[in-house]
Formats: sequence, C-alpha cells, structure tokens
Amino acid sequence: FKTMDANEEVLLNENLESIGHEYFKVVSIKLSPNHNLLAYTKDSVGDERYTIFIKDLASNKYLEDKIVNAMGKIAWHENNLGFFYIPAGKNW
Repeated sequence: FKTMDANEEVLLNENLESIGHEYFKVVSIKLSPNHNLLAYTKDSVGDERYTIFIKDLASNKYLEDKIVNAMGKIAWHENNLGFFYIPAGKNW
C-alpha cells in the first residue's frame, strides 16, 4: 500500500517519448482500475490519428500489441480486461 510518503514514480515520461519526433502529443493517459496497466494515446505525426500503447507497470515494459488509427480518448472497462476507444475512420 502506497502513501503520500512513498517515493515518486514516473509512469510515463513524455520528454523521453518525444525524442526524435518533430511533433509529439499525448491526449489520454489512463490507469487500469487495478493499477496494473497504463494505456495512453500518442500522435507523433500531427494528423490527429493516435496510436494506443499499453504499459505493464509491474515489469515497466510495453506490451507488443498497439492500436493504430484511433481517436485520442480511451476508457478502461471496470473489469480490467479491456478498454474502449473509437477508431479513426476515413471521415473521422
């Protein structure tokens, strides 16, 4: 159990993530309800078509799976088994 006295923990370092990109924007950063996974949306092109990345917080590693061409917002389901997002279609 963590308290306000615990050491600071960086879950996502946007400065490091943005290295090598002329444009970089993160819109949504969401923890799963059980706090085991972090999902976030990133646009590194500027076309407002986001890629969704998932990070396992226990191992501090990203899952290999990612979702491309999504809108910027995401929301976890309360059962921790998935999340909701909107695909960015041709007329998004």
